[in-house]
Amino acid sequence: WGASDDYVAQNFIGGDDWGKIFGSEFKDGQVVPQELINFLQQASVFNAGKKVWEDHMVCWIPAGISLNRFDDELFGKIGAGYHKDDAKFYYFGDESDNKADGIMSRRTEGGGWCTMYVGDVRKDNGVIPNSRDKEWEDQEKVFNDTCGGQGYEIGKVRDSGVAVLMRYIKTGDKILSCGITGRPYTWARSPEKWATGGISGYHGGVGAFDADGLRIYGIAYGHAYARIGVAAARWFFGPLPL
Repeated sequence: WGASDDYVAQNFIGGDDWGKIFGSEFKDGQVVPQELINFLQQASVFNAGKKVWEDHMVCWIPAGISLNRFDDELFGKIGAGYHKDDAKFYYFGDESDNKADGIMSRRTEGGGWCTMYVGDVRKDNGVIPNSRDKEWEDQEKVFNDTCGGQGYEIGKVRDSGVAVLMRYIKTGDKILSCGITGRPYTWARSPEKWATGGISGYHGGVGAFDADGLRIYGIAYGHAYARIGVAAARWFFGPLPL
């Protein structure tokens, strides 16, 4: 679609990558649909003068994937030559409560291609422009005003989490991160709400990825901080059911 080899290596995770990283259970052969290729060549709705492929990443997510499966199985299967030291979760509150919740436990029912906005890592770092430092209803408005009706959805914890983890495991690069010079401290608030434990009723949160791992958290409705924005994803052969 016009991207350089270096760009594809950094921003594209396909079925072959899953097999190389985790083993033969994951097979290659997922053809990139023409609809996705066409989309990547379109003008980005987030940044004038850029095409979608210039400010998004693409991640194939197979059937049967949940965040719990990463924690319980897949982190331990990361092969030689890939990045594994920080491939883990950091939980706020009771880990067992978090893992019992559907946000962590629900598995994808079918494979799909997730395109996720990355943007300029020096200011966006995985959340859409102008979505930081706002309460939830205002973040929804920014999302709808920017990309509503364009096939996007606000990124969910599982989907954003998988894409961010796979990017790190393959390349070593962390988005939705903190503690990286030149990149802002970043969380993404999601539409889902936790149903278990002390964060029941809070929106899902994913981000602050650092040496302690990718943080999974609850974010209260009214919190408006510069570090909290919303992610944007568009699915092909999806969105995957929750």
